[in-house]
Amino acid sequence: GRRSSARSQLGASQLIKIAGYEVKEKIGAGGFATVYKALRKADGEPVAIKVISPKVIKGEKARQAALREIECLKKLHHPNLVSFLDSGEVENTLYCVMEYCPGGTAADWAGRCGGKLTVEQALPVLLQSLRALAYIHVMGYVHRDLKPANILISGPGGELEIKISDFGLAKKYETAGQSYITGKHFIAGSCRFMPPEQVADFLHAGPPADV
Repeated sequence: GRRSSARSQLGASQLIKIAGYEVKEKIGAGGFATVYKALRKADGEPVAIKVISPKVIKGEKARQAALREIECLKKLHHPNLVSFLDSGEVENTLYCVMEYCPGGTAADWAGRCGGKLTVEQALPVLLQSLRALAYIHVMGYVHRDLKPANILISGPGGELEIKISDFGLAKKYETAGQSYITGKHFIAGSCRFMPPEQVADFLHAGPPADV
């Protein structure tokens, strides 16, 4: 009992501290960022806080990419995109506060269903994703990293609603190739979900690559 209590206290003490929020638990992690569930102290509302890894943020290119994602979220507003709430800097790293989606990701949902969704389950996910992409593209952006792990599941009263997230690779496609952040032969994305045109020419991948 004492050991488990000590481990619990240690885990709580290791959580990042952000003014105005009570960080509750880590809910996701990758090579570039960690995502926490937290409560907004002002109203007790659950939120998700994405914290960019301090190792990643040391480089100027990585810092610019993180800032670009935050600016992208600030500009895009659609029912099927995760909502931006706040951002800032703490412990020498950047963080971004977004709406919390309690249903996890489409990848999590497929895993609970034996590895894949039925046509009936997948159809609303696809349709809502296409609506979000249509909006993103009209606004001049291309996502470039759409996959089940970046599709969050939400919805009031049990009604299925999806939210596209993770705009770390998103950019204005009208200015493709003009950024110093990526070199001429740079390729990024998730291999299992990258279309051929993104592999062949990542810098100039446009809306068709998302679709």
